[in-house]
Amino acid sequence: MNTILTIALGIISAVTATEMPYSYQRENKSTLMEAALAAEIVPFQEEGYMLEPKEEKEETISDKILGEKEIQNLILHYSAQYAVSAEEMTRVMMCESSGKADAIGDNGLAFGLFQFHENTFNLFSKELGEKLDWKNPEHQIKLASWSFANGKQRHWTCWKII
Repeated sequence: MNTILTIALGIISAVTATEMPYSYQRENKSTLMEAALAAEIVPFQEEGYMLEPKEEKEETISDKILGEKEIQNLILHYSAQYAVSAEEMTRVMMCESSGKADAIGDNGLAFGLFQFHENTFNLFSKELGEKLDWKNPEHQIKLASWSFANGKQRHWTCWKII
């Protein structure tokens, strides 16, 4: 009789273990998930999804909020590199975006400090020979400086009016 009871309890335990977590497990769910991920185990969840391991993401300059001084230092750096006027670059940037790295214009087509359209940014980036990120403010400054040095200022409405 003890053997049958032990087997029955074992079956009940096995069935219960596959159901929703116990309340103490629900409370510690994030701790349990973190431990499983740290052990490189991807546990199955009854809710119908798999836990994905966290991807380590390197922080880039586009993840940071750049201050006015950082933006001006980048303009000075890239305008010197491409031998263009830092003052002219700053005036165009302020006209285009008021110095806001996340500015959106042209009904959602233009983005960033220099209000590049994504297609134009990618085309100029390819001409430059580098894979640049449209949403990265440093890349916007670099590519705008390169563009000015290569006679492409006419792409900016603000360049025409300043």
